[in-house]
Parts: sequence; C-alpha cells; structure tokens
Amino acid sequence: MKFKYLALATALSLCGPVSATVVVTTLPQTASNASLTYIGADDIAAGFKWASTGKFASAELYLQATTATVKNALQVKLFSDSGSNAPGSELASLSGTNPNTTAGIYTYSAASAVTLTQNATYWLVATVGVLDQIDGYDWFDGTLGDANYVDTKFFSSISGVWDSSTTVKPAAFQVNDDGSTSPPPPPPPSNGVPEPTTLALLGLGLAGLGYGRRRVKR
Repeated sequence: MKFKYLALATALSLCGPVSATVVVTTLPQTASNASLTYIGADDIAAGFKWASTGKFASAELYLQATTATVKNALQVKLFSDSGSNAPGSELASLSGTNPNTTAGIYTYSAASAVTLTQNATYWLVATVGVLDQIDGYDWFDGTLGDANYVDTKFFSSISGVWDSSTTVKPAAFQVNDDGSTSPPPPPPPSNGVPEPTTLALLGLGLAGLGYGRRRVKR
C-alpha cells in the first residue's frame, strides 16, 4: 500500500505547477473604443459570476491613463455582491502596475488567493479614491458573449448609488482563478480486509504451529 501512495505522489509531482484558468472575460476590447469608461469622475464596477471551484487569483483590465502625470494611483478591489446586483463589501485590494498613457492590459493580483463561493456574483471596482475630474483613467469597452459576465456599473457622485446606464458599455476585463480545485473527498475507511502479504504470513505461522504440535505428540 505504501508503494501505491508513493507512486501516486510521484505522478502528481511530475504534473508540475497548476495553471490559472480564465473564469470570465470580455476581452478583446472593442476595436472602435468609441465609448470609454472614465474613472475619476466616478468609480466603475464590473460584475461577474464565479463559475469556478478554484480561488480568485488575478484580474486583467484594459486601461489607459488620461494624462502622463496622474496625481492619484488607480485602485482595483474585489467586492462581494450587495444582494441587489451592485458591489457590497470589499474582500481584497489588488496590486499591480499603475497604468500609463499606453493603452493595454494591466494585471492586478491578490496578495494571496481568495476563496469565493461558486456561482455567486462578485465585482471588480476601479477607483482613484477621490473625485478627480481632470486626472483619471479610461477603462475600455469590452466584448459581450461570456455567460459569466453580469454588468458594468458606475458610482454616481450625484445620486450616491451604483447605477447602470446606456452610456456605460461592458468593461474590458478578464478574471483568473489560481488553477486549484476543491479538495478531494477523504479516502473511504478501511474495511479491515488483510492484504495478500499479511495472509501469506498468517498462513506460514499457522503451518508452523501445526508442525510443532505434531512433533510434540510424537
């Protein structure tokens, strides 16, 4: 039995590190980029369904800074759902390289993988932390088609609530898990059936006892 477990462990080690899996994506960004989502005047949130048994690892956003010297760094955070199809509580603050004036994909990662509930809704929230009408970032439009995409919303500084609008297109982003899966079920309890080696030893022992008794009788 020990040899079986050793062989299994060796086989698993040869598989190498697990690879991240794409959970949801609205990439590539739309070719025209006619309507850019501006972060600075409002906070922007992109919602998605967590269709994975792994843990949240990172997000990729298609961004661009509006000026070469922005005063406030972009913050990207992971939120739960409030229950009314809007961001609720902050779960993790993600870290990554601050976007510059070169439009492209910028990756933001969690310090450690975050456990999420499968098939529940979560939100990526991008903010500069303050109301900034001049220095901000553009979050480019994405492509519809992924069933795990939920919605894109903005936090209106006027109404004070998360809102959707026909002017806010699906934000271009991708969410990745850490490549792990749910832990395997525990092994079944032993049924107490002895292994062949044990039976062989037991047979030899009984045979030896029988031979010894015959010699005593003689």
